[in-house]
Amino acid sequence: MSKKFSISLLASALILAGCGNDNQVTGDPTNNLESYLTESINRATTIKFTLQGKDANVPLPTNLFLNPEDGTLNIPPGADTAISNPKVGMGYADGFATSTPIYISLEGKGLASQTVSSGVRVFKLAKKLTDSTLVPTDVTELTFGVDFVAQSVKKASDNSDSTLIIVPIKPLDEKSEYMFVLTDDITDSDGNAIGTSSSYASLKTSTVTYTSGSLASAQSLIKGQEKIAALKGIDAKKIVYSAWFTTQSVGDVVFSTTAKLTGYRDNLASLWKNSANPSSADLSGVYGMTFGATSTFSDALTADTAFTKYVAEGDDTKSATMKAGIATVYAAGSVNTTNLNVSRGTVTLPHFLESSLDKFSTTPFESAMPSLAILNNALQDDDLKGVIGAQLVSAGINPTSLNSPAEQEKLVGLELKKPDGTALDSARILSRYSYIPKIKSVKEVPYILFTPSTVDDNTKLVIYQHGITSAKENLYTFAANLTGENLAVIAIDHPLHGERSLSDSISANKDALFYLNLKALPVARDNMRQSVLDLIGLRIALGKANFASTPLNGFTISGTNVKLMGHSLGGITGFTSLATAQAASSVVSGSDNFLKFSSGAYPNAGGHIAELLFASASFGPQIKHNLAKEADKSYAAYASSCQLKDADCYKNFETAQPAAAKTIEAKLIPFKVAAQTLVDTVDPYSIASSAEYFDSGNTFPSMLVQSDGDQTVPNNGYEGQNTSDEPLSPTVAFVGTEALATKLGLTAITGSSNTSYTGSRPFVQFNGTASHTSLLGPKKDDNSDVPHVLETRKVIADFLENDSLTPAVANTATLE
Repeated sequence: MSKKFSISLLASALILAGCGNDNQVTGDPTNNLESYLTESINRATTIKFTLQGKDANVPLPTNLFLNPEDGTLNIPPGADTAISNPKVGMGYADGFATSTPIYISLEGKGLASQTVSSGVRVFKLAKKLTDSTLVPTDVTELTFGVDFVAQSVKKASDNSDSTLIIVPIKPLDEKSEYMFVLTDDITDSDGNAIGTSSSYASLKTSTVTYTSGSLASAQSLIKGQEKIAALKGIDAKKIVYSAWFTTQSVGDVVFSTTAKLTGYRDNLASLWKNSANPSSADLSGVYGMTFGATSTFSDALTADTAFTKYVAEGDDTKSATMKAGIATVYAAGSVNTTNLNVSRGTVTLPHFLESSLDKFSTTPFESAMPSLAILNNALQDDDLKGVIGAQLVSAGINPTSLNSPAEQEKLVGLELKKPDGTALDSARILSRYSYIPKIKSVKEVPYILFTPSTVDDNTKLVIYQHGITSAKENLYTFAANLTGENLAVIAIDHPLHGERSLSDSISANKDALFYLNLKALPVARDNMRQSVLDLIGLRIALGKANFASTPLNGFTISGTNVKLMGHSLGGITGFTSLATAQAASSVVSGSDNFLKFSSGAYPNAGGHIAELLFASASFGPQIKHNLAKEADKSYAAYASSCQLKDADCYKNFETAQPAAAKTIEAKLIPFKVAAQTLVDTVDPYSIASSAEYFDSGNTFPSMLVQSDGDQTVPNNGYEGQNTSDEPLSPTVAFVGTEALATKLGLTAITGSSNTSYTGSRPFVQFNGTASHTSLLGPKKDDNSDVPHVLETRKVIADFLENDSLTPAVANTATLE
């Protein structure tokens, strides 16, 4: 697998804002339309598309909003230009999402049919629409019912103001060109053909041609779209709307960063120099590890104040109860805790996020290199190419060879200036065209390590990642199950969790939204990127470490004896860590000992993160409460007088006013689209769907574990907080644990199927007595879930021991 970072000519895209008077026109100055267009715009139901002005409404996705300078999205934000505006946040993506539905609003009579099987066409283009060499054979039509479906949702009882939704059945390909076309074969609630909008008609018409200005760009794009549609047999007179759009890259930033971190692991400063290391952090010790003395399990747990603070929420009484419970459950499973040792230490890792209290929540990763797209444009600009070219040559870069990875690498740390002295690329947005982040600081990250009492060449190592709002110390609850299989296990905290909290109050252990960061979606995405890169960094550090005279003395690391285990959020980011590390190992020579894993286990994890969180009974109400306060005045008034916790406020409101809650849900759709657009690039479902990471023949040892009715990571898009049989999202097939298991092609093990399965690709489904945290301990007051806790731990330990579920599930009564 090899990702290529090349400069491609970007589309002539338009950034729509306001309704200026900058457009030159030829043709009929009265803008009289052809009769077929006049008829279309006067139909009872029309597409809602207004290009400019205070009532501007342009459906997404469309490359009208692709910035031609740097290849990122540029959605008109209105008056609010802060990063907290989701439209601004989408500007940190290098294309549209691969996995979100397309929503097109209609006005007038509206649509009645739930399924829209006629008049919706979707195409994949092998080249950009603006490429003059594009021919019909470059255009492939997607199949309705196989690749996508279309459906309508009405917002009023009379069907008016309805929405047409194009739903991908499988994610679109990353970094690809698509176009969709709507025709008047779509009929409204009265069975009549729908029409176009006057704004679209004014660009579609042949009676007027805009020769310059923003409308000229928009008209050129629309005419180009309809020309391609005509090549595929669509009568242009029947088209009521069309849009061409580019999908974003999936995983490019974490992949390229991983490759560079691994390749330069012994001398990061030779790449991350000058402005790429803005705080002049000492990089010489990165990936170094310290090892502390060992303690017995009992002594370590008794003395562990971090467990009390972060796992037991600072409650000494709760901590004592939990610690006693750990011993009780181990005893119930006949698991010995006297034959293992516990130690602590630190691993030195690069940190790409801001850590200061005034910046951490509003500053995403920043690119360490100028955008290749911006640079390419500058080298074609008569006013810039001379001075920019001279700076490149001075830096030892050949301006004609910027597609070369070696030349691109020289851009890291380089600040290019325009003739007026301002930065050529001041935004420094990470994208497929600028894919290496700045190192903002170096962190001594604490770890906890559990080792068998005897470590030898047969010992294997597990890297573990905990879930959101928890901490690495929850490993005490099941570590002995792993060490009992001669598995050592090491864990660090997620950013903003546990000992990596910025303060006692600024901690995801106190509030998950510090990490999920609804107020700055690019930062939320980059918190996950940091988690991904931290686990990979720990893997690199372990590959570099000398284990002599340490608790791992006797263990020899290789590419075949390190495994990854992630619970909940740890499985979500851990999945992407493992996939990225495996992919990067194929392009970094001699990196097996520093990157490779032999298997991955992901209990209670899932994909399609934005919809997963909205569907989550644990986090969905809290998220909706915080968003609804901003989106709906009536809810804001209700919330201001609600004295309950955020989640309980929303749940009570939803129960008391279900119709109003449904209206609020509709208002939050644009936020969900924006959120998934940002996180698509690190989402397990998107990663698993990318041919650059996986293919249908993938046989990598992988395990998923599910608890029926999981209240935190929903099993699927029908569950979570839903009380009906309606899907919580149009992309229901992408949501949750089951969707990811299906995408990976795992074998489902339930009480009625595959109970005797042994092998390297299991999906173990426990029944509803189990819970999201069964791995960590029982939740039932009557301890009826203890068998589920024991079996969860057993199957995971058995799988990780030899990368295969062997033997089969023993207590099948615990299965769904």
